[in-house]
Amino acid sequence: MRVQITARHMELTDGIKSHVEQSLDKLVQHFDKLIDADVVLSTEKHRHVADITLHANGLRIHSKDATDDMYV
Repeated sequence: MRVQITARHMELTDGIKSHVEQSLDKLVQHFDKLIDADVVLSTEKHRHVADITLHANGLRIHSKDATDDMYV
């Protein structure tokens, strides 16, 4: 699986990068052919936003969430 992680208005640390990769590894159980994942992490004022696009089993799955803690 190819994982592309992009950070906007923040620094992408090794801890955040490994946390994202570990979280995405859990998806392998649910999809037979997980091709790639594009993750965009950004900070807007006091919110942390994660925008994820997955390509798996011929599907394109998009999700976006905002929280006060980037590790959530």
